[in-house]
Amino acid sequence: MKRLAVLVLLAMLPLVLTGCVRTRSATHDGPSSDTHSHADHADNDQAQPVANQGAPVANNGKSATSQGTASDNKRPSRNTTLLMHPIDAIELGYNVRWATSINIRPKEKLASVSILEDKIVTVEHPTNLVSAVSLDAGKLQWRTAIGLNVDIAYAPIRIDDKIIVNTETNLYTLTADEGKFIARSDLRSPVRNSPAVIGEYVIFGGADGMVFAHDTRVGYEKWSYNLSTQILVSPVTAASQVFVGTATGRYASFAAREGKVLWQGRAFDKIIAQPTVGNLGIFVASEDGNLYCLSRRDGEDRWIYRYTAPLRESPIALKSVVYQPLPTGELLALQATNGKEIWTIKTKSRPIAHTSRGLIFVADGKLEIRDPATGKVINDAPTKKLQKVIPVGSETLILVSADGRMMRLDAE
Repeated sequence: MKRLAVLVLLAMLPLVLTGCVRTRSATHDGPSSDTHSHADHADNDQAQPVANQGAPVANNGKSATSQGTASDNKRPSRNTTLLMHPIDAIELGYNVRWATSINIRPKEKLASVSILEDKIVTVEHPTNLVSAVSLDAGKLQWRTAIGLNVDIAYAPIRIDDKIIVNTETNLYTLTADEGKFIARSDLRSPVRNSPAVIGEYVIFGGADGMVFAHDTRVGYEKWSYNLSTQILVSPVTAASQVFVGTATGRYASFAAREGKVLWQGRAFDKIIAQPTVGNLGIFVASEDGNLYCLSRRDGEDRWIYRYTAPLRESPIALKSVVYQPLPTGELLALQATNGKEIWTIKTKSRPIAHTSRGLIFVADGKLEIRDPATGKVINDAPTKKLQKVIPVGSETLILVSADGRMMRLDAE
């Protein structure tokens, strides 16, 4: 009866999402505001709510192979314009809370998606259009374009009531509630990534090797330190420290407010994968084939996992396990405390969250729940092609596609 009730509800839902019209100038130096109010697009930008059906979770009965991957007999995706059919979500243990779209134009691409407190903030290229969607209701709140079309805007950050987006040479500050332009300031050195954030400071790793902190209150540099070699990935924070890895394998940890070098060291080859901070250390994958677990206190090696080929993907730390994608197409699970291997499986999917139901993996065209102890598939469900899935806590997932469609799933 519950399944019948779900089908009746779905038949009554308008599943085709409508978009909104946006305009902006082709070139500009300051931000060209595309800000929309709630009232202006009440009809076009309204997220599509989906009723909480409350149906029981059904295991699809698929058996896992010895490698931990699902059966080759894939379930066909149900006919829907949504990123995931509500029935498929229910079978995975989730309810669809809302679905919406920011309607990205064909010549544009979704460059980044970030959860910034109560907002989902996106950046599009090449227009550098910044959009904010309500995390709670899925409603488009505002759009603002920054910089020139020749600029590259990186992932946004939030400090208090401000959204901050950097290009290679500038920092743009917008109001979080309406996306209105506040200020533009110059960066000390060119950058190729987004910053780390501690308090009011944003800390960058420059393309010229300069690590510098920018004080967002006054718009000027607070401190700088030259590591003398290119920095290819964003710095990461660990409490009041900021950690930076370089293209030669050199790395260092700084006191974020003063810029004092707390400790430093070196891998035997470049670091091009984003380091990951976990409760048990800082995990650094290097092209020297090693995965390092560094002590956050003094930078000493807590352990090293030695592989036979360059590691170019970022490690993923979830609870007491660190997962390292390998160049062979395998995924390695290690105990974060000592680096001992738990399992290795052949898969292109990646873990994003550890929940009470198991590990949530994002695969090509589906979401999976896997057994943390073995890596084997417990359950899976089809999705449309996704660009990103972002966990919010342990009970919510935000699904995002390249064309700007979004969906929020909440655990039952």
